[in-house]
Amino acid sequence: MHRIDHFCIGVEHLYEGQFRLRDETGLDAYDGGWFKDIGVAQRTVPLGNDCYIEVESVISHAMAASHPFGRWNEAVLATGGDHLWGWVIAVDSLSELEEVGRRIKQPVQRTWGRIRPDGQRNKGYATPFGKDHAWPRGLPLWQFWEDMEDHPDRIALAKSVNHRVRPRGIAWVEVGDEKGTRQWLGPEASSMDVRYVDGPPGLYGVGIATDEGEIVIRRPPVPTDLAYLVRDGS
Repeated sequence: MHRIDHFCIGVEHLYEGQFRLRDETGLDAYDGGWFKDIGVAQRTVPLGNDCYIEVESVISHAMAASHPFGRWNEAVLATGGDHLWGWVIAVDSLSELEEVGRRIKQPVQRTWGRIRPDGQRNKGYATPFGKDHAWPRGLPLWQFWEDMEDHPDRIALAKSVNHRVRPRGIAWVEVGDEKGTRQWLGPEASSMDVRYVDGPPGLYGVGIATDEGEIVIRRPPVPTDLAYLVRDGS
């Protein structure tokens, strides 16, 4: 089964961006940690139902400059304001992920392994990753979590967050380039609520289900003309 697992908002200032999101939505966050060698860190917003938001920013310009994905992050942020960097689809097994990889003709790779403040790494596999990472092209990637009890929505830190509303997971995503995205998603597209706008590929909006009603988060998608920074730099 395929399901929407999480999405990422790129912000210029990690804390200010997350505080703005909290004021806008009532959704709070915990310290999600950082990515080794990329120069990027995140605040994590648990959403229930094994879903979450990554609020990410560059925290080390020198480190980001040494990594293709860090350079891409810097370039997107340099265009000004928040952006919806991308979204991730979770699968139930490694074999299911490998099947996706065969369909899109991409290898399955270990993720970069975000390091939490307690020193633990997130462990999983994804496709497409590395120089073929899907986000710079405005497309989602697929991920398999090795241990769901280590999922960012399930760990103890997630239970400590005090939202002003009670989230119930990601209800839908809104994306561009309907023809290309449908082809990318493949036959499992019908298992997710994916909505389309008239525009280039990318993530334009996300609906969050809560006990108090639906929250809609909208930000500009990433400019896909910067994808070469990852593709040619790895």
